[in-house]
Amino acid sequence: MDKLIARRKEVLNKLEKENAETAQLKVEIDESQKEYKKLVNEQNKLEGSVSELEKEHKRVEKEEVKLAETQKHLNSRLKKTEKKEDELRTQAGRGAGLAGRRFGEKAEGSTSIGGGGKISIGVRTSSGGRVEGTFEGERFGEDQGDIWKARIIGNDRGQV
Repeated sequence: MDKLIARRKEVLNKLEKENAETAQLKVEIDESQKEYKKLVNEQNKLEGSVSELEKEHKRVEKEEVKLAETQKHLNSRLKKTEKKEDELRTQAGRGAGLAGRRFGEKAEGSTSIGGGGKISIGVRTSSGGRVEGTFEGERFGEDQGDIWKARIIGNDRGQV
C-alpha cells in the first residue's frame, strides 16, 4: 500500500509539473499570439503605405510627362521667337544702312529688341547726325525697302 501511495504521489507530482508547464506554455502562446497580431497590423499598415506611395509615384510620373510636353512646346516657341528676332534685327540693320545712304553719308547703326516686339535703332552719320526710332510694324514706304518710320535728331532733319 505504501508503494501505491508513493506511486500516486509520484503521479500527482508529475501531473502538477505538467500542469505548471502547460500553464506556462499557454502564457507563452498568448504572448506569441499578441505579438503576431501586432506584426499583422503593422504589415497591413505598411502595405497601405506602399499602395499610397505607388499611387503617388504614378501621379508624379504623369506630371513629369506633362512637364516634358510643356518644355518641348516652350522650346519650340523660343526657337520661333529667336528666328523672328533675327529677322527683325536684319531688317533693322538694313534700315540703318539705308538711312545713312539717304543722306549720302556713312552710317553706323545699332539695334536692340525690347518687350512687345519693338525694335529700337540708333544710327550715327559721319556729319554727326543721329537717326533714332522704334519699329512698331509700320513701314515708311514700299520704295524705301525695309525702312521703318524713324525720326531724325541732330544735324539732319526729316524722316527716314
